[in-house]
Amino acid sequence: MITASAINALSPFKPERLTERVRFISNANKPCSSVGIRFLMLSVNISMGTIIYAILHKFSQIAYNLFFILFNKGLTLSSLIKLENITKVYRMGENELPVLKNVHFQLDRGEMTAIVGMSGSGKSTLMNILGFLDRCTEGRYIFSGRDVSYLSELELAAIRNQKIGFVFQSFFLLPRSTALQNVMLPLFYRGTPRAEAERMARQMLEKVGMAHLAEHKPNQLSGGQQQRVAIARALVGDPEVILADEPTGALDSQTGDEVMELFTTLNRKEGRTIVIITHDKSISARCQRVVMMKDGRIVDVD
Repeated sequence: MITASAINALSPFKPERLTERVRFISNANKPCSSVGIRFLMLSVNISMGTIIYAILHKFSQIAYNLFFILFNKGLTLSSLIKLENITKVYRMGENELPVLKNVHFQLDRGEMTAIVGMSGSGKSTLMNILGFLDRCTEGRYIFSGRDVSYLSELELAAIRNQKIGFVFQSFFLLPRSTALQNVMLPLFYRGTPRAEAERMARQMLEKVGMAHLAEHKPNQLSGGQQQRVAIARALVGDPEVILADEPTGALDSQTGDEVMELFTTLNRKEGRTIVIITHDKSISARCQRVVMMKDGRIVDVD
């Protein structure tokens, strides 16, 4: 955005005074010949040309500096997430429990990545940090080109609501609300008008094959159906990344396959960026990249 102060700094006189300046000179006591008028207009055109050139030159410098910063920091234009030397330590009195140790991780837009490991490997803690549900003790977190390591809780909550979609093993649907109302919930936090929120929620339920059960409550749905509603809720705000923590853990194998097929379709056909936390090799095999964790460290990337 070009601000008024930027224009004033670049131009020899304020643009809004241009007409007044011409009128003042033209109405001077001395008569103004046709040659003088032409010279005046030529001067004005040159001045405006100088202003435009200065603005374009200034923006070209800004663009160059931006690209230099991005590539100097090791980022690419496709990078969505980059973690640098992330450490997480839980303190309990005088005792310290290190859960993540010097983790480096990068996620590009459009990737479908699995983070795998045994229980206690740190994969769920990593997901909580990725989703702004927890903070790292040390390290640097860059999200969509912005260093978010030291943002306030309010700022992180705003990013979480706008940019992250969550899918959990236990669904976490509101038991007294319908499928439609559960999917509308994130939009209420954004202040979306009710009619618009309902339209968007019904559209997402249609996408996951649950439109015909929109008025059903969670206890009237099977586990697979509840997870589809949870996926619709994650998608409704059009997030930049979906974080799924053991999304098939509470489902039978057939239903789990159906849910994974839905994730695969969202990734391949819509280019959705998806991170799946799992210990199931059959789930990770469906992902483009597999990140292995052990004892709080990333030990392998396939």
